[in-house]
Amino acid sequence: MQNGEVALSYSELAERLEMPNRTGQGLGPILDDAAALCIKHGLPDVSSVIVTKDSIENGQPMPSLDSFQDGVWPITGVSIEDVPALQNEVREFDWAAVKQLGLN
Repeated sequence: MQNGEVALSYSELAERLEMPNRTGQGLGPILDDAAALCIKHGLPDVSSVIVTKDSIENGQPMPSLDSFQDGVWPITGVSIEDVPALQNEVREFDWAAVKQLGLN
């Protein structure tokens, strides 16, 4: 995400990744892998800030409801109600301090 962005839509991420399909279809497995890596390394789940365009427009950024099973994100175990708090963790985290990312 760039400065000032609170979330990124699936289609915006697909465009930035220069995916052939700019709708965001096909990002599910990539975001699941990102979530698993975040969990493995004790980092906030970056996939939580990749959301539907409609939810951004409504002022309540939220991943696709299809991402949840019975109100829970299967990869992380986070309930749909806890997603905003997780998103805040992602936004407030010092990603530059993670040397493996090479952001410094």
